[in-house]
Amino acid sequence: KATATAAKATATATATTTTATARASASAAGCHHPPQLRLPFSPYSPYSLSSTSPPRSRAALFSQRPATRGCLAYSSTRLVGTETAAAAAMATGGGGTGMCSSGGQKQKPLWREELERSIEKEKGKPASRFMTLATVKAGEPRARTVVFRGFMDDDDGGDVKLDGVLKIITDVRSEKMQEIKDNPKAEIMWYFLDTREQYRIRGTLDVITDKDSSEARQKWRSQQWEEISPGMKQSYEWPSPGQARTEENDDDKKDYLDPKPSVDVSPNFALIMMVPERVDVLKLRESPQKRHVHSKNGDGWTVQRINA
Repeated sequence: KATATAAKATATATATTTTATARASASAAGCHHPPQLRLPFSPYSPYSLSSTSPPRSRAALFSQRPATRGCLAYSSTRLVGTETAAAAAMATGGGGTGMCSSGGQKQKPLWREELERSIEKEKGKPASRFMTLATVKAGEPRARTVVFRGFMDDDDGGDVKLDGVLKIITDVRSEKMQEIKDNPKAEIMWYFLDTREQYRIRGTLDVITDKDSSEARQKWRSQQWEEISPGMKQSYEWPSPGQARTEENDDDKKDYLDPKPSVDVSPNFALIMMVPERVDVLKLRESPQKRHVHSKNGDGWTVQRINA
């Protein structure tokens, strides 16, 4: 009994020392979120819940985690992070905030860091940039494949208000335009074959057309136009999508197959911004499978592990 008591006292002292050290390190790194403790962590730590020997204490967990960029926040009921932080949930339980400040600069949401890692793993495979965009028309679902065109803040100097906003392009004459006007709520389903990871991104669609009066928004639209290929630009001169074919649209006519793209941004070209509000991340390759839901909360995000 005396031995057990001594061991417990030693473990408590070790945890206290680790906590104090981590608090000092976090403060030096610029993470200030009292009263929660912020600890340095790597969102890409090799430790995961699939480990057969999870740490039995917070001190043991933190001692295994490299002190790299990022912050982990936890209290008795809240925890921050991706799968690295989810591992700590075995000791602390609960959810938490999925974003933190480091060095005075706001970091990317954790779900976005995971998504970018998935994209990087399948880099070079065209299909990895294909997403399913689902909208609603008269109470019925409508879904189509679209191409991921990047994140808005990558083009606008890292504006935190645009952090995580995804870009899609479309023809203003397409049916989805009316659907978005009637109900801008939508969801993206994005599946990566090699990593067996699924991202369901729910949010609001914001469309920029040639009718938009904002100079800044027109700049974003023009920048995206410049990034697409000549062949894609030509497609905006084609007959209206979804309409019945006529003799004037005969496939053998060269003026239809190879129209000249607009020198300026085509009036038929629109930039769609998906402003995410909820991201459901499912990792099917893990054993057991892991699923986390990231929810927008003011200027930040919260993350909660749920059953797969």
